[in-house]
Amino acid sequence: MPRYIVLVGLMGSGKSAVARRLAADGIAVLDTDRLVEKSAGCTVREIFAERGEEAFRLLEENALMTCLGHHDRAVIAAAGGVVTRDANRTALNESRRRGDSWVVWLHTDP
Repeated sequence: MPRYIVLVGLMGSGKSAVARRLAADGIAVLDTDRLVEKSAGCTVREIFAERGEEAFRLLEENALMTCLGHHDRAVIAAAGGVVTRDANRTALNESRRRGDSWVVWLHTDP
């Protein structure tokens, strides 16, 4: 069993809800959007409006790297656009190749 299950997918695909359902007792649920909001002190919507998408994507990348460096087992709900950055895809692929992560794309019909 890998240390992390990383859920990726479009906004509204259920990453956060599925993460909460997958996590058993003692397994952390890490949500990159929530980590970004905590570090920025404002909502994702406010970050986009006030700082722009690139600023958000950098915060999102930092949040993902923090999650992949978590020392305990975790289910990670990655922000919808996390796979749009090369650095994030590389980190996810390296983690998967090491056997540390399962990366699961959630797909749903509208």
